[in-house]
Amino acid sequence: MPRQTNQVAVVGTAPPPRGGISDFNVFLVDYLDSEGFDVRFITWKRPFPQRLHPRYRFSRQISSPSNSAGLPNPPLQEAVLTWWNPLSWLSVGLSIRKEDRLILFSSGTELHYPAFSLILGIQKNDKRKSSKHLCHNVTPHESNLVARLLRRLFGKGIGPTVIHSKHEIDIAQRYFNGVTHVALPFHSHVRANPVPGEITHNRLLFLGFIRPYKGVDHLLRALANLNQNLKLVIAGECWDEIGKYQYLVDELNLSARVTFINRFVSDAEVEELLDTSDALVLPYISSTASQLPHIALRRGVPVIATRVGSFPEIIKDGVNGILVEPDSISSLSDAIQRFYKTEFCRQAIAQQNENLFSESWQAYLHKILT
Repeated sequence: MPRQTNQVAVVGTAPPPRGGISDFNVFLVDYLDSEGFDVRFITWKRPFPQRLHPRYRFSRQISSPSNSAGLPNPPLQEAVLTWWNPLSWLSVGLSIRKEDRLILFSSGTELHYPAFSLILGIQKNDKRKSSKHLCHNVTPHESNLVARLLRRLFGKGIGPTVIHSKHEIDIAQRYFNGVTHVALPFHSHVRANPVPGEITHNRLLFLGFIRPYKGVDHLLRALANLNQNLKLVIAGECWDEIGKYQYLVDELNLSARVTFINRFVSDAEVEELLDTSDALVLPYISSTASQLPHIALRRGVPVIATRVGSFPEIIKDGVNGILVEPDSISSLSDAIQRFYKTEFCRQAIAQQNENLFSESWQAYLHKILT
């Protein structure tokens, strides 16, 4: 595999904060290590203010990442960065300056841009150094003034930027340098299912954090317009208060049809939920890149999703799912009805995605390291 240096520093979030970006970073580190790179995994002891997500309790301990590649000695996390402490940023920058490392900044929030900018600034005039900014969210899901200001002030100071959704290229070029698009590689322990069952459960599934931009309220209202025998499982932690969704369920008389699993859902549970559902529904109002469609497709489960983010790049309407315009309850109801009138071969869907893990990571590393 082409490389400029055998030494790489990955700087980004890691568990305990859960979610796609932390998982991505762990898989990235493990896959680099499996390819023979000397990897430092520099993570956040305090990635953001506690009040932004009170569910999280951050550890001061340096711990090993989950071993996604099955390595005998996976790289350790150096959990040293704190969002409010520039001295922690300075210390990391100076430690990297002593080494010949490619720096990969993996960002999910503008709150980290000042730290990344300072770390890279310390490497200035060192011709051995190069960097890439792996930008998971060009703009935040819930925009605010502080995020916009940090993006404008520090975006162009983090090095060439890789984004994971084609539709974000134009806006990314306003704020970052050297923007390129590379498809997001698969990063989940959910296994492929080469022999899935057929669509017979009369049950739909929503997976992931429950956040306003994901349109769960739209999905509930759409469900109220459909066959009374159709059920829905909503599995994942609620970002704010679950009460407003439970109130909507009661208001729409859906209590017998909707099940909430308001907590982190393990990979084994995800597999079981997918295998006992007819489709994964992603009614997002906005999105960037997501691996949820790939997780479902590897299990042979079709996906009903809105035309936002990377969904249209993954879902082929009428082949492995249904695409629908966002922010429209009636269109979502119609799409679900159309899904049940369309024949899908779950086995063919699963087989097409069986080798997704190795193929997507090989392609990804080739593009970001050359």
